[in-house]
Amino acid sequence: MFNAIRPLFEAIFGLIARLLDLPRTHHEVRLLSTMILGQVSVFRTNQAGALRLLEWREFGPAEMQQIRAVARKYIVKLLSDAEPTEPQRAPSRTARSRKRVPKGRRGASVPADNRVTGKT
Repeated sequence: MFNAIRPLFEAIFGLIARLLDLPRTHHEVRLLSTMILGQVSVFRTNQAGALRLLEWREFGPAEMQQIRAVARKYIVKLLSDAEPTEPQRAPSRTARSRKRVPKGRRGASVPADNRVTGKT
């Protein structure tokens, strides 16, 4: 199955790479390409579910026009960001678990409710 869709993905990688001025192997190119194809493919892979969620009876000409219009609107917005940025990484688990204790409070007990809110 994957080999059947790989050429489509490779073509999309190339198009998105040119738009973003990044190499086609860049993680952002591959992620954005996959996100765009995922948005559109739901109408083919889960047609019954999509119809129910949208409260439509069929994908007729009017519905297809709506899908195209909304896809164009938001995909263009995704691609129009002039300055691609590196996504920020979430702090590691150990960094999140370390709590800074203000000077003078080390060793002092902190009420349990303050630990939850982060207030000292």
